[in-house]
This record gives sequence, structure tokens and C-alpha cells, in this order.
Amino acid sequence: MFSVPTVAAALLPTPMRVHVPYRSPTIAMGEWMAPGGSSGAFLREEFLLKNFLCQRAIQTQLYIHSQMKNEFHKDWLMQFVEEMGGAHLCAGSRQLHSHTALFVPWNEFLIAVMDAPDETQEIEVTGSNRRIGGAPTPRPPRALCGIAARPTAVHLAAGGSPDNPYLPKPKPRTYSATISPAAVGQHLLRIREQLANEWKQDLGLLPLCNAELRRHRSEVVTHHSDELEKLQYQIAPGSIEGEEGNGSPLRTANFDLLKTAVTHGALWRLQHELTAEPTQKHSAEWLARFAREHGAAFRGGECGWRAGRDFLLAMMDQPISVGKSLGGNPRFIDPPGMAERLMELREELALEWSEAMQLVPVEHIALRVEEHRARLEGSVVWSVSRPFPPHVEALPPAGFVWAELSGLG
Repeated sequence: MFSVPTVAAALLPTPMRVHVPYRSPTIAMGEWMAPGGSSGAFLREEFLLKNFLCQRAIQTQLYIHSQMKNEFHKDWLMQFVEEMGGAHLCAGSRQLHSHTALFVPWNEFLIAVMDAPDETQEIEVTGSNRRIGGAPTPRPPRALCGIAARPTAVHLAAGGSPDNPYLPKPKPRTYSATISPAAVGQHLLRIREQLANEWKQDLGLLPLCNAELRRHRSEVVTHHSDELEKLQYQIAPGSIEGEEGNGSPLRTANFDLLKTAVTHGALWRLQHELTAEPTQKHSAEWLARFAREHGAAFRGGECGWRAGRDFLLAMMDQPISVGKSLGGNPRFIDPPGMAERLMELREELALEWSEAMQLVPVEHIALRVEEHRARLEGSVVWSVSRPFPPHVEALPPAGFVWAELSGLG
């Protein structure tokens, strides 16, 4: 009887390992986002989904650190992401709203985290609750009959005003804090599996989202406005059966970005379909122009909420046009028809991604096997995991693009 790690290791191709040098965000953006070149639709969709999942796991961890006032661990993780070529994912408690903010491959990032050495730093803390003589602050008197009691001399002398310049300044305290990147990596894997479990359920809501888009568009065409929109049930992710609460803290934002990411992947597929059909070259050119004008959410950086929905509605608003080919034959451009096909591809892709989410725990087992193998064999930064073809290079080739749309850079 084979153990699970043994089976996972057997499924892995012969690993290709390279030392990955530091890449600045500008260089990383150029490699991943610049137009021209292609590594295949399969590889692009793998990177899109799995990098997005890893990115949101990182942002969930950053959010938790922020809520717990753990600035030391939060700053360390943010700096590590940026040194690996990622975007600035968090500003205070506000998370970057984007699905393409992690430019390094997800498995390269996770192995780099788990392979990093421990770090210890001295942290200085200045106390804010100053007390004279170290005596505890007496409990203030209760209000009687709704009248607030005045502070007595005992209360004033015990603590005084925190801004009183005549009180002695508190002495700063220092302590040592150690970060174990291996433990950070394990936490990210657990969060990634939780998000995968949620996304597997949330992706099943895409058909309802498409139905609501069709209903909204029909009302606007018929009545010039959608008076019934405010009466519709909100399509939102719910709690997973058997779990308390409503899932991860960023689940609502994740669901919005998930719809944008699915639209992004569906756009790739539609572009590929139109380009491959000789009679639809003009439609492919129109789609590329339209994406340049309205697809800012698919080119990296922060995007607005409901970006996928807005992109589809903008496409539905475009009129049908007719022109002539070089041979004099009529050729039609049907944006509403493209939008309908795009929604069909969204459902198709959502189903595939939902199945891919079920394999995330198995991928993590394979990743752990590779990480332990790397520790035994020496310093190794990255190897290709099982879902990728064996011939894929360790780093994206020059000109690798997120979107195979001409001129989208």
C-alpha cells in the first residue's frame, strides 16, 4: 500500500530546478504582461487561476495580521512578496482589489517562502499607559441618578493626563521576535485550501450571475431602465455546509474578483475561437480593440468592483455592424452575440475551475514532497508541479503574456 506522498511524488515529472534571481516589480510586470508571444492557453489559465488563489491566500493572511495588529509579520510578508516581483498587496487594512497582482508563479513563491531562513529582529515598544509609582488605576466612581461623577484627586494622581508634559516619559521596552518562513508557508497552504473549498462552491453561482445579466439587459432594452433590479435576490456566497460563520474574511471581495477572473479566462478562449476561424478574423480584431478600450481590469493593477459584469454589459451595448471583406462579401460584427458566447464560456470555465479546486490539497502534497526533496538535495528554489507539462521552462519565456489579445499591453 503506497502512502499519499509516495503517490504524489510518483506523479511528478522529472523536476527542473533553477536558482531564481531577484526580479524587480517592473521587470516582472514586463515579462508577464507585455504583448507578444504565447505559452499556450492551458498554461495561461493555470497561471491565472492558481496565482490568483495564492495571491488571495497571501492577502487573507495580511488581513489577519492587520486585524491582530501584528505589523512585524505583516510587513515581513509584504516585503517578501514585493522582493519576488509582486505588487503592493495591502495599504493599512485595505487590500488591493485585483486578480493579477502576483507575477511570480505560485509554486515558485511558496517554495521560496518555505525555503527561506528564519529571521529574528529586535522590536522596541513604548508603553502608552503611564502610571506614577506603578500603582493600578482605581476604578472610577459610578454615576448616580444619571449624573456623571467627577474624578477625584486619587484618580488624577494615579494616572494623570497621558499628554501631561510634566510626567516622566515611559521607558521603551524591547523584545525579540522570530519569523519562521517555513511556518508562514504552511499557514498559506492551509488558507489556500480553505479558499479553494469556498471557491469550489462559489463558482457554482456563475450560471445565476449570467441569468441576472440577461434579465437586466432585457429590462433595459424593453423599458430603458431596470426598475426590478432592486427587487432581485443578491447573488452572494454563503457558508459552506458543516462550517460556522460565512467563511474567510475576504470572501465577498474574493467572489467579485473570481467573476472578473472567470471573465478574463473566457475572453482568452473567445479570442482564440475567433482567431482560429478564418471567417471571423474581423470579429477577432474588433474584440481586441474592444478589450483595449474596456478591459483595463484584465491588464494588471487594481480594478473596480463588478469589473467582469461591467465589461459584459458594455459589450452588450455595442451595436451590430456590417461591412465588406476585401472580396466584396458582407461581414457582420455581432457584439451582443459575442457577449452571449462569453457568458457561455464563463460557465464552461467555472465548471473546470471548480474541478481544479478539488485538486488543490493534492497539489500541496506534491509541493511539500518537492520542498522536502529540495532540502535533502540542496538549495533549490522552484520545480514544476504535476499539473504543468514537463517541457515547460522554469521561468516564463521573454514576451510571456497574461492575455493573448493583440496590443493589450
